Amino acid sequence: MNQSLNSLAFALRALRCFNAAAFAALAFFYFASYSLPPLPSHSLKLVPLAQISH
Repeated sequence: MNQSLNSLAFALRALRCFNAAAFAALAFFYFASYSLPPLPSHSLKLVPLAQISH
């Protein structure tokens, strides 16, 4: 029982961390779409940077 509670707490913690990272990435792309001209190649270059920083 205790092990299942620990795994559940770990899953919730990982999900919360993932949600924070996903929200930060979405907010960054939302801001970038307004502040930068729409260049697909430039947007694709930002994806690895977002993954590294989180």
